[in-house]
Amino acid sequence: MLPSHLAQLPLRVLTPLFDPSQDETDYPLPLHMGRERRLSGELPYSWDNQRRAPRDGKPYCVFQYTLSGQGVFRDESGAEQAVGEGQAFLALLPSRTSYWMPTGGDWGWLWLNFRGDTALSLVRTLIERHGHVLTLGHASGPIRLLAEFYQEATEGEILSVYHASAGLYRFLMELADLFLSHRRDHPTGVTKALRLVRDRLGDPALCLDDLAREARLSRYYFSRLFTRTLGQSPGRYIEEQRMHRALELLSFTHLPVKEVARYVVSL
Repeated sequence: MLPSHLAQLPLRVLTPLFDPSQDETDYPLPLHMGRERRLSGELPYSWDNQRRAPRDGKPYCVFQYTLSGQGVFRDESGAEQAVGEGQAFLALLPSRTSYWMPTGGDWGWLWLNFRGDTALSLVRTLIERHGHVLTLGHASGPIRLLAEFYQEATEGEILSVYHASAGLYRFLMELADLFLSHRRDHPTGVTKALRLVRDRLGDPALCLDDLAREARLSRYYFSRLFTRTLGQSPGRYIEEQRMHRALELLSFTHLPVKEVARYVVSL
């Protein structure tokens, strides 16, 4: 059974989130998403990715996460792999890849199409290191964030291309953190504090007391433990993370500096 944060998502395809510079009659990029399901006996579901490209010819990526049932993905070498519940595939399009639902099968999924030089570079790295099929799980950070992003879109809460770009950026950074970061084992309190920093990075009220409270440690002991573990004070770490976030947003989303400041906090 799907957890509530996924089961409650509307089962329909969204209106594309267009870049204002594009003609809305063009292919629905740079961002398009939806939730779908195909059952046994319905029309066949199959995609050959060699011919899939928007009119401008620029490549893009499809991320498709299985909510129920399973499909099959074939990579450039011709190798086939089942994509079952809790798994997703990444594919750069156009490419010599394909995916489909087996005859008599049942496949439900949440999908996202996007492009952008930085985004596609990250996807290439993920594919090179981990292959096209990734195992995430319904409770993983990327899927929870994608579900939240999809829910916002279905409810009309994504009001601009800037908001859409920022949501896509957060999702991709969650994927990178899960599959590409070199993780170290930190004390439990520090790990909880780092999670809070990630979740509230754009909150100007975030402070040492909040982190110590989350870690369930005294302010003094937490500060010493954090500094010993990461080699810098909590305050300096937050400042550094905000600077990284600002640089990434400027590189990835083409947001104006004022918009970046709004999302990241004045530096």
